[in-house]
Amino acid sequence: VNTSSIQEGINFGLAKINIATELNIAFRDGIKEYLLEYPDDSDVRKSLSLGKQRVKEKVIYYLKAFDTCNKL
Repeated sequence: VNTSSIQEGINFGLAKINIATELNIAFRDGIKEYLLEYPDDSDVRKSLSLGKQRVKEKVIYYLKAFDTCNKL
């Protein structure tokens, strides 16, 4: 979902947006990206680390899209 659609929904009173699936996909894609780049690496912690980084990036994207940065 693009940022302008999210903002429009919030302006119309949308109070809850589920992003769990998006975060799961980001995590999976980070792991997949690592394994494709380093197929012989057996240290799973490295692939999990990239997965966590992709989730972090997605969370930051949504915090900005929801206009919630610096409001706590």
